[in-house]
Amino acid sequence: MGLVIRLCRRPGVMTVRKFGLILISFGFFLILLVGEYLYCSANFRFIRLWDLWVIDLICGLLSMGLCYWFLKSLMKEALKEKIHLAIVLAFFLILSFLLGCFLRLTFQIANGLLDDSDPTTKVVVVSSRDSSVFGASIQDGLNSMAHFIHFPDGDGKDCELLIPYSIYFAVGTGINVQVEVRNGFFGLPWIETYRIMNQ
Repeated sequence: MGLVIRLCRRPGVMTVRKFGLILISFGFFLILLVGEYLYCSANFRFIRLWDLWVIDLICGLLSMGLCYWFLKSLMKEALKEKIHLAIVLAFFLILSFLLGCFLRLTFQIANGLLDDSDPTTKVVVVSSRDSSVFGASIQDGLNSMAHFIHFPDGDGKDCELLIPYSIYFAVGTGINVQVEVRNGFFGLPWIETYRIMNQ
């Protein structure tokens, strides 16, 4: 029994155990992140591009600050162990990116789930449309492109709405779209439902 206790107290054993716990925690974090992404791909999307850029910037800077605060001692130890600076920097940037995505998706979910505002019906006019490899909905398949239509809001800011590929080419410039807009818990509007008109 005493031998077992002494072995468990060896620095190498404790290091392996801590590394295993870190890997398990990181695995759970990735599962949570994927779950959030799949949920957010079809729900509570921000419509104003300005909101998207601001929230992404805030979450990115916050994640880098948090990662530096939590990992600075670990990075210093890694550099003392002669681990290349590029590897340490890549590790820091990857973790910052993943944490930024987690913060961004969590903020988006909270903005929608905690929203108790009444929907407002508006008719907007499509000003343009585009496609992207980012932002697709899980409802359109895992490998689908994201298809957006753009329209101005009441303040002249550019807004976007994700639409299915099946109706993308039928919704051109000048088409009217009726949208049900919710204000969002944090004041960031999102579209609950929409209906393509002029068809």
